[in-house]
Amino acid sequence: MALTEDQINLIEKHPLGESLNRIRIELRDCTDELQVAAVASLLEILFSARAAYYLLTQDRSKRIAQRLFLLKLQIREGPIELGCFQPLVGLIIAESPDSNIWAAVIDLIDTLDSSTLPVSTSTVPTIEGTPVKAFSSRLSHSKTHDIIERELFNEIKDCTFRNGIKKMLDGVMSMHDGKKWINFPASHNKKLIWEWLRSIEDLALTDAPYKLHTSNTANRFKERIGQMDIFFQAPSKRANGSFKYDRVLVVGKQERSNNTSKFKSTILQLARYIRGVFTDQPTRRFVHAFSICASTMELWVFDRSGPYSSGPFNIHRKPDMFARALVGYATMNDDEMGLDTFIKREDKHRYITLEDASGNELRTRLEKLLVKQHAIVCRGTTCFKAGTRNVAKFSWVSDKQIPEATQLELAEERGVKGVARVVAHRRITTIADMRKGMHFPERHRFRNESMKSSRKEPELSIDYQSDASGPKRRRINRLESKQLVQQLSTANTRQSLNNRDMDLWENRIFSCLIVSPAGRIISDFKTTRELLESMQDAIKAHQSLYVTGNVLHRDISSSNIIITNPKVANGFKGMLIDLDLAKL
Repeated sequence: MALTEDQINLIEKHPLGESLNRIRIELRDCTDELQVAAVASLLEILFSARAAYYLLTQDRSKRIAQRLFLLKLQIREGPIELGCFQPLVGLIIAESPDSNIWAAVIDLIDTLDSSTLPVSTSTVPTIEGTPVKAFSSRLSHSKTHDIIERELFNEIKDCTFRNGIKKMLDGVMSMHDGKKWINFPASHNKKLIWEWLRSIEDLALTDAPYKLHTSNTANRFKERIGQMDIFFQAPSKRANGSFKYDRVLVVGKQERSNNTSKFKSTILQLARYIRGVFTDQPTRRFVHAFSICASTMELWVFDRSGPYSSGPFNIHRKPDMFARALVGYATMNDDEMGLDTFIKREDKHRYITLEDASGNELRTRLEKLLVKQHAIVCRGTTCFKAGTRNVAKFSWVSDKQIPEATQLELAEERGVKGVARVVAHRRITTIADMRKGMHFPERHRFRNESMKSSRKEPELSIDYQSDASGPKRRRINRLESKQLVQQLSTANTRQSLNNRDMDLWENRIFSCLIVSPAGRIISDFKTTRELLESMQDAIKAHQSLYVTGNVLHRDISSSNIIITNPKVANGFKGMLIDLDLAKL
């Protein structure tokens, strides 16, 4: 069958990756006469694939995963001719594209459904021969308890899976003899521990959606310097051996010895990797991480208010904690991984739904990335172009500050001119919500609170996606660097997380704000005239904000003045944005 564009996009979003590598070898060995065991194994791999849970049969009556699961059961009983699987097997052996494989799967199911598969007793034949399924949603509330339960059972009986995680846990725990992990390297050599972890994965985690990876050389990660010991990542079609932080899910760090004096070094190395993940996944809510120092493990979560951990534990003495961590990292869903589930991906585009000033839902498409931050504990400001005239701004702002949306709405009510206008707003989550139920009695005290470093301070911790290049871009970088250092110094003095009189950690509110109009930051000026005109109007805007609105901006910088089109900005060629730190 010819796949639709939606189906192709879905398949690309959930690739098969390396899942067919092992069965491909087995299928090559039995091409003359297919074996039941090989076909059953193939079906198990396919119905476990993520794409199978989203793709539908040709008549759109069931998910592909459900049909593949039934096929596997019926293959064992013997009523299906194995020869009909030959076209699919041929594509897999030939390493055909995923789209061809799934098209063959859908064709196979359609062929078998119309010939050999028995019709479920939960369907009612009609004159046209099309089965009409009875769903519990069509039953009135007056129906008896037994009838409703019977129909509910018909809905769930073919798509219920139980003890999948328990099976993996049992598989991992089978490698512990009651006192220690079997074959755990006594020398604590990194390579040997890596091979030991892979052996556990091969034994117990073959059906898990996420797999362990390692990078052995600094250039394996594109655009980053550093070696990541262990990590889990989303499946990728790339076969060139390179990795990118935008697919990393869980970060790991190995050490040969459990030297407590090296704790700072270990957590800083983890933090470097986490920084890379947040930079390439700027709207991510949190990132899981772990360290294995000899036989001591520690589980970490990094969010925008800092890292917190389980505390160190010995994997031999607490094998259940180790097993649950390993299985958890390999099987977590997107929400548990901290991914941005509030952004929806459709047809290669990203959308977010917010609430406008009238309380109505507004669905906005996120376009080009404009701004992102290179840091962990920060506001995590991330901006996208939204449509042709708006900007979507994601940020984690302290709950002690008045929300920017409130400040902008107040400015508009008071007749302020030259300041961005709120189009829509959405509160997504808070650090307090994400840490609910956890208790932090005191923060960790490092042996040496001040850290000396011979390394040069990074030039930028905020990345503005600019079209400027060459000498002008370098001048902009130096200017922004100087201003940014001053800005961060002021911010750290005012609201450092390390101040003794403050909360142990700062509760931040994660929100998305759509503002209008869109513009270029003033450092991207094209002519001297444009620079001066936009600066003049920005000064007028600041005066209006302070005098008319009685609001002090408190964060004037080149990044918070934008060059605008006067035709869509009430005649202003320059406007003020970012009222996160403004004060009434």
